[in-house]
Amino acid sequence: MKIGFLIDIDGVLKLGHRPIPGADEFIAFLEAENVPFVLVTNNSTKTPEDVADSLSKLGIEVTQSHVITSAVATGIYLSENFGVGRHAFVIGEKGLKTAVKGIGWTVLENHRGAEFVIVGLDRSCDYAKVTEAVRSIVVEGAKFIASNDDRTMPSENGPMAGAGTIVASVRYATGVEPIVIGKPNRFIGEIALKRLKELTQADIDEVVVMGDRPETDIKLAKNMVESMHDIISVKSILVLSGITPREKAETLPPDLKPDFVINSVADVKNIWGALI
Repeated sequence: MKIGFLIDIDGVLKLGHRPIPGADEFIAFLEAENVPFVLVTNNSTKTPEDVADSLSKLGIEVTQSHVITSAVATGIYLSENFGVGRHAFVIGEKGLKTAVKGIGWTVLENHRGAEFVIVGLDRSCDYAKVTEAVRSIVVEGAKFIASNDDRTMPSENGPMAGAGTIVASVRYATGVEPIVIGKPNRFIGEIALKRLKELTQADIDEVVVMGDRPETDIKLAKNMVESMHDIISVKSILVLSGITPREKAETLPPDLKPDFVINSVADVKNIWGALI
């Protein structure tokens, strides 16, 4: 049986600018055992190259081919569904803007001529940017796309507001629901599975989804079970090193309940026999 891992980053491999203890050893173990893995993050602020570089500085060695961000998935979705040469107003940082430009789209400075509004995490977002996004949708009739809608993201100092807070502002002001690309939506899972197969050059029989957030990571695993019938099984691991406290993990509803709950990636070795 060929097993592959889809692994979240924030709260799983690192917490803010600090590595999670054991994360480097876990990735090195997967490499040594020839177990394919893809890091799947809803954080749209960095390019895959930037993500790999930042992890390397923490002692976690991966290549950019191991990284799928919600920005990358958004670019693929837009390219496959709407082609090239489009115009978008983007609330987002380098990762999202690079992905949009990379498919041959123009990133606008304001709402005029916008065909799409694309929203991700933007730590410099202000009232003016939200207003331009609202005008793009209301005045220009732009389609509303969100790279992800996470409410928060973990850091070493506690939770930070996520992209979902900006998405919610635009949604509330316009009354328009966005198309959301990132986890837990199946689209990003399908992209990650395709990358897994490319890395191993073989079919994957079992996928293990590991993350710190039930409503994104564990829900992604549940959605993959429903949609990807060529996989023998999908298992999920919730780690408690990120955003989810143990008391919440113990009371999750069935649609968010993981197969395994562990303190951190350092404990994967304790359940390895049950995974393979």
